Order: sequence, then structure tokens, then C-alpha cells
Amino acid sequence: TTIKYTYLKQQTWLYRRNYPRDLQGVLGAQALKQSLKTGDAKLAKARSAEVNAKYEEIVRKARHGIVATPHSQRSAAELRVRLLPTFRMFPIIELIDLVEGALKTPVQATVKREDEQAFALLNGTNLMFCEDAARRIKIALNSDERILDYWARCTHFESLHPHNAVSVITKGVKGGYVAGAGSPVRLDHSEK
Repeated sequence: TTIKYTYLKQQTWLYRRNYPRDLQGVLGAQALKQSLKTGDAKLAKARSAEVNAKYEEIVRKARHGIVATPHSQRSAAELRVRLLPTFRMFPIIELIDLVEGALKTPVQATVKREDEQAFALLNGTNLMFCEDAARRIKIALNSDERILDYWARCTHFESLHPHNAVSVITKGVKGGYVAGAGSPVRLDHSEK
């Protein structure tokens, strides 16, 4: 017996349906997973239809912004970069633009009241976990051939938990920065 979005595991039917990729960050999950609490195919088919209706309602509400948004608190990214030695000036503005472009949520130092909702909507439609932010930064920094090495720490300042969520990335070059939640460390492999 085949029932859409379900599978049989140890004589119990389970429902699993992936959320649309653009809503996974908003919903805080990749998929809706639920036991149908039966081994009977006919009953599983009826329960699957109920869970599928629940899925459709969750997606509809998420698309219309009626769902809670996990990890939508303040965040920060700290970066250390090592550039090709041919630079006379550090391209700080270009680096900020590169990272903000990757994250798609630029910092707004001052915002007019009438513009605040537009920025909130931009941020709300681009929710991500700190690991997602780190991956986006990694892709952006890897795309710039002027950057020989980098270390970046993405921190979400949690409002619900007694700790912050942190993700650290490095380019991974030999003798370069090493990952860790603390300050970046460069390994020196030079001969003495």
C-alpha cells in the first residue's frame, strides 16, 4: 500500500512532508513529521489526510506571516580576513557590502518610522539560523579571490534561551585560522 507522504516503520505509519525551502527558516523545521499511531493502512490513509490538511494550514499561515518566527532576534557577524599582500588600503566597505549582500539583511543605523515596516518585512522573510548565516558568509568570502584566509563568527543573541547560538567558520587553509567559539587563532607553521 502506498500513501502519499507516509511510510511504514516498525509496523507504524509515519507522516513526513518537507516544507517549502523558503519557509523552513521561518518554521524552524525542514519538514512536518508525525506518527499516525497505527499499523492499519486504511486508518493511516485517513489520518494522513488530516495531517496533510494541518500541513497546508501551517504553510498558508507562514506565507501570510501568522506564525511565530524562531531565531528572529538580533545577530552579529565578526570577521577576520587576510588579504593578498598587494592591497594598499583595506577594502572595509567592499567587505561589509559583500557580507550584507550574502545575508540580505543589512544593518539600518537609523530608520524613518514609515520605512521600519519594510525593513522588518525584509528581515522576516529572510530568517536563518546562525549556521545558515555562516554558510552564506563562507560562500561570499570564498568568491573573493583577494581573500587568502578568513575566520567568521555568527552569533544570534537568544531571547528564549540562557545561551547564544554561535557558528564559527574558517577558510580551512593550512596554517590559517582555526575554528572555535573564541578569538581566532592563526597557526604558525614556519621553520625556526
